[in-house]
Amino acid sequence: GIDPFTSSGGPRKDPIILIPSAASSILTVANIKQFLLESKYVNPRNLPSVPNGLVNIEKNFERISRPIRFIIVDNTRMFTKPEYWDRVVAIFTTGHTWQFNNYQWNSPQELFQRCKGYYFHFAGDSVPQHVQQWNVEKVELDKNKRFKDVEVVRYFWHSLEKELISRGYR
Repeated sequence: GIDPFTSSGGPRKDPIILIPSAASSILTVANIKQFLLESKYVNPRNLPSVPNGLVNIEKNFERISRPIRFIIVDNTRMFTKPEYWDRVVAIFTTGHTWQFNNYQWNSPQELFQRCKGYYFHFAGDSVPQHVQQWNVEKVELDKNKRFKDVEVVRYFWHSLEKELISRGYR
């Protein structure tokens, strides 16, 4: 079969964002595209499931010269080579450590030293004590005010752009 991670050309391979596969997760492959591209949060339970747990999105950044194509996956089954881990630019976590069982680094301490971590949660929900100790950005979504999604997504992309630039994307 065709390796879905093979890049669309250029020296830099497409960066990867790892998100939770848990059905209880706020963000899943079902709603991630709409959220990150249209700044609109939709409950994943109201959306059809995505085969393979993989979606692609393309994003233009102010400080990077070309659009970046991201591969967003909710599992590491296709990570057949260690180099895939070098391409992981962000990991979304639900705060459950079992999410990291098949990761190259399965302790949250080491994982979030090597990969940028994000913990998305609804305003008003308390952030678990152990997550507060992880090196992750805590990003708050409003349960009802969808107009606020735009700000949240803008914040996320701005943060990720800094991460990409620090990794040599220009």
